Amino acid sequence: MATLLAAMLCVLAVPDKTSGQTEPVPQFKPAVRFDAFVTYPYGMAVADVMDAQGNPGQDGNPELAIVGTGWDLLACGSEVAGGLIRVFRNTGTWQSDPANAMVPHWAANIPGAFATEVAFADVTGVNGPDLVVLTLYGGGGVLYVFPNQGNGEFANEPLGWAAPGSPLRGLAVVDVDNDGDLDVIAAVNDCPAGGPRNKIVVFENRSTFEDLIFVPTTIALDIAGDVAPGDIAAGDFFALSAGQPLIDFVTPNPYADSVTAMRNLGGLQFDPVTIDAPQACGSQTWLYETIVSGRFGVDAHWDFAAVETGQPYVGVFLGNGFGAFQSFCDNPALRYRLYSGAANIRAHGIAAGHFNGGTKLDLVVTLDNVDGPTGSEEWSGAVAVLLGRADGTFQTPSANEAYIYTSMLIDRPTMVVAADFNNDGYDDIATSSFYTEAFSVMINKMITAVGP
Repeated sequence: MATLLAAMLCVLAVPDKTSGQTEPVPQFKPAVRFDAFVTYPYGMAVADVMDAQGNPGQDGNPELAIVGTGWDLLACGSEVAGGLIRVFRNTGTWQSDPANAMVPHWAANIPGAFATEVAFADVTGVNGPDLVVLTLYGGGGVLYVFPNQGNGEFANEPLGWAAPGSPLRGLAVVDVDNDGDLDVIAAVNDCPAGGPRNKIVVFENRSTFEDLIFVPTTIALDIAGDVAPGDIAAGDFFALSAGQPLIDFVTPNPYADSVTAMRNLGGLQFDPVTIDAPQACGSQTWLYETIVSGRFGVDAHWDFAAVETGQPYVGVFLGNGFGAFQSFCDNPALRYRLYSGAANIRAHGIAAGHFNGGTKLDLVVTLDNVDGPTGSEEWSGAVAVLLGRADGTFQTPSANEAYIYTSMLIDRPTMVVAADFNNDGYDDIATSSFYTEAFSVMINKMITAVGP
């Protein structure tokens, strides 16, 4: 019995030599691979929107939506096919039949554009979460909404709102103006080429009882040059400043060596505060592409973490509630090297979740071995996990590497989401593979919570 119990725990507690804390290290089952049935899969979203048979309601096992861009977004390549979106139903059979735990449920074409991001969000106010999709095309971008039909399906024909001259990529769905309904915020992408695109677009929800209506407003970023934000993350970063509590935004600037905090002044007015990399950073850059926000550690302030463009590094920025952030320029422990092996390892997608039973947010980042399995790196894709600590920093097994999980079953993972797919109380990890038209799910093997 004692041996069986030890096997069930599947927890390895590793002491953190830098702070004296010990965070339990999660273990994951080998990844389960699923065909995505979309070309160049990129953005993903997770929500519990139906039961195992596809009927309306919730059963504790979330579904997954994935969009295919239809072209090589990461390299600004040529068009391959039009954008697609698919929803996979979670049957809950992760223990008995994992190969069929996610099954295709619904699909639709993205009219005349290439899909980049997707979210489940109840923007209509009826029938539960709708599908919100961002797209881009040669002359701009479009926000599409596939309304939830209330029967386990979504509308086959979406509603759309154009943003001319603004190819859309980073996505946040939040109540920007505190009016009780959800608005959409999008970063303006740098691909296809042609700018300047140093701006975001706010789609204000002005829906009536009968009609869903979004009104786009372009907000300029306080950065110079032909640059564009890489992503966007929401949070009350100015919570301690005067004025009513409002959702603010942070966006990385991949080509400007800075980040921009957008302070929400109300009435769809924003004050962009550009934070340049201080001289104290020396040769270290602030060139970030993807970003995630949350309350790291145990204080109440909003923070964010960002992935360095094309590099296996993550920078953590701890907020103070007034829109200022402590970075690795102030504390070297806030920059994390994810992998110390092959030189051509590229990090990209990032997400926050709870992987080890603690109350503090952990981070997961995709790693793409651009050269493929070579030498000591007998893998072409992995994820790196950083375990959250009370002070907002993250535990790693060494100063030069995160916790690495290589059983991905897909090559070169791109984006990542964290969700409890098997309803056991611990977040699992799903990754999309831009180059193999698939996604994979790694189920967390932790059974009993250990530690804080």
